[in-house]
Amino acid sequence: MPEADIDHLYDYDPSYIAGILKSVKTIAMVGASADKTKFSYGVLRQLSEIGYDILPINPNPNLSEIRGLKVYRSLEE
Repeated sequence: MPEADIDHLYDYDPSYIAGILKSVKTIAMVGASADKTKFSYGVLRQLSEIGYDILPINPNPNLSEIRGLKVYRSLEE
């Protein structure tokens, strides 16, 4: 199965991304995973540890929380 080339998917200037992160306190993380081997778990952990309020979004009905955070099924929820 071929893998996606995500290195060049978006080419935003790092200062642009830093500006966004400085202007928000809460981040809805679509695709958050409870699997510690997944990239999204590491991102969620890091953002949470540096003080962001994270809203994990994952449609799996068997997943109620990630790292003690309530999991939402969708952005609408």
